[in-house]
Amino acid sequence: MISTIDKFWVDGQCSDFWDLYCDTIIFPQSPEQITKDIRIPGREETLIEKEDSYVDIPITITAYVFDNHYNVNQLYSILRKAEILKTTYDGSIYYRVKKVMPIIPDYIGKGKTKLVITFMCSPFRYMNESSITLTEGGEITNPTNYWSRPIFRIRGSGTIQLRVNDTTDPLMISNVENLVIIDSDRALAYDNEKKIYFTRGNFPLLPVGKSTVYWDGNVTEVKVLPNWRWL
Repeated sequence: MISTIDKFWVDGQCSDFWDLYCDTIIFPQSPEQITKDIRIPGREETLIEKEDSYVDIPITITAYVFDNHYNVNQLYSILRKAEILKTTYDGSIYYRVKKVMPIIPDYIGKGKTKLVITFMCSPFRYMNESSITLTEGGEITNPTNYWSRPIFRIRGSGTIQLRVNDTTDPLMISNVENLVIIDSDRALAYDNEKKIYFTRGNFPLLPVGKSTVYWDGNVTEVKVLPNWRWL
């Protein structure tokens, strides 16, 4: 549902905090798939080779402040470290910010300054979600149109093997002490103290539709943050 008062949030902090008045939040663009033209002598047209990667997308917000002596220090500090962006266009999704482009304030008179803020973001639209708890394995359904890189929090000990569906090279972690976090997004396994575990096998992914999660070893609980994303 589209709000009548447009706002945005950076790492959970609302634009209201900086007394920004936002123009209408733009409709998010679709990402461009990276392709390569292949020219073959004798053919009338090129062939297109499609890669499984996409170009980052810009999300531009135009905002105004109404005080000629506005203190921008805190705003610029927050934007410089921005990681997560949400807008009132669709509160059920968020974007992962890679960088914020330089902002050039435009004073347009009568104490009114225009700020054009462009966030360069990952091409994916991520869903707000809660962790899924599994105690004996089970099914997880990916409701989006693209596979995800989930994060597993596994409580257990010893050698643990984790796999999704019928993968022939499941992930194996040895010498687990109470907890291991399997972060498929960063291809790392670690604990709460940031101790890194050595792994063998493939980090698990969740394809579109239904998947079954299995594990072997002394495991008492598995929590999954799916990281669902749309493309």
